[in-house]
Amino acid sequence: MGHYLVVRANTPEETDRWTRALQTHTVEDFCSTYVLPWPVPRAPAMLRDSIVVDLGSRSVRAGILCSQPSLPQVFFPSVCATRRGLAATLGVADKVYGAAALQTSVRANSTLGYPIRPSERINKHTVDLAAVSGLLRVVFQSLSVDPRDYGVVVSVPRTLDAATQSRLVGELFDRFGVRSVLLSHQTVLALYAYNAGSGVVVDVGERTDVVPIMDGYIVEGGVSRVPYGGEEMSGHVRRFLLQRAPPVSMSTVAEALLPRYALERLCYVSADYRADLKRAQRDPTEVAAAVSVSEFFTGDKEPTMESLTLDAGRFQAPEGLFHPSAWGLDHPGVHRMVYKAIQECSMDARKTMARSVFLAGGLSMLPGFPERLREELAALLPPAAQPKVHASPYRYHAAYLGACVLANSSGVQEMCLTKDEYNRDGGKLLRPWIL
Repeated sequence: MGHYLVVRANTPEETDRWTRALQTHTVEDFCSTYVLPWPVPRAPAMLRDSIVVDLGSRSVRAGILCSQPSLPQVFFPSVCATRRGLAATLGVADKVYGAAALQTSVRANSTLGYPIRPSERINKHTVDLAAVSGLLRVVFQSLSVDPRDYGVVVSVPRTLDAATQSRLVGELFDRFGVRSVLLSHQTVLALYAYNAGSGVVVDVGERTDVVPIMDGYIVEGGVSRVPYGGEEMSGHVRRFLLQRAPPVSMSTVAEALLPRYALERLCYVSADYRADLKRAQRDPTEVAAAVSVSEFFTGDKEPTMESLTLDAGRFQAPEGLFHPSAWGLDHPGVHRMVYKAIQECSMDARKTMARSVFLAGGLSMLPGFPERLREELAALLPPAAQPKVHASPYRYHAAYLGACVLANSSGVQEMCLTKDEYNRDGGKLLRPWIL
């Protein structure tokens, strides 16, 4: 219209924030606004006196805080192997954690379990605190650090209740003697990984969480959580593999992990489900793809199988994210949950929130998911509020990167709980951490 506005910032950091805010509305290449992590830092001068830990239901990420956000230095499955039978009486460790728990010699005489699991109740997680302590011990050992010299920033699921949070903090102080602790919610931290303060976070992992956040505050009326995600999709991939001829054997613990591997390597979200289904019915080989798994059976004289092949299952299994009826469920699709989150925001903020949909979680990495979500949202929203789905290439580690951003922020010291404060007031100081 021939008018312009001049904004004079007091600091270079404030100038950068204004620039990023402008780019989110004018630049189609949104990669310039994401947190771009450094590789794993090696120079001691780059490291701080804090450790960042992301406790997920399937994996643990951790690292020593760097002056800039960096990729995790430690990344391992959050699994615990409990020895059984004779192995438990031979003087060996009765519990093994992380990647070591998946070794053949350990799995053969152990029962595998996951210390942080979504419970049957949709708003709760089941936490084995003793096993979580074992995972934390693996973190500190892998980083080769003495936890007494560091503060710890922990990213946890939002559904941990106050009692579990208090016990986790007590474990960090009493067992490991850390200097300070800060707990934060994984979904909020995922937003920080996009250098944003407002938006709709779509976290698709073992469960699907859609959380609208405005200026750092969660809009509770727009929060949606459904109990399906990676485990449900892996189950459907397993059924597709069993339906093929010859069927794939999945009798052992290791073979039970193959559907997840096939899901990550072969599946994609269809842009036009009906067209792809017709194409697969006409000629299944046209959509078929295979992935080699022979490397996982190198210890066998004759490999159990050479490869895994999927045809229509490549796009039929992920379709349940948008149409849960394909999985026999009656929950709303992820696009309808995002639409609900936008509608629960104030009228003047809906257009901005529609342009600020941020992806996080492992299943959001499926090819075609960002594009399909954008198309489904565009069909629901009015033409004046066209959606923008932001898909950082680093969204698999979004919560960890967001925790690095939070730990490097200027006000983090006021948010941390020190050991002296905890010894004096106990769990009462956890109340400000409304996760």
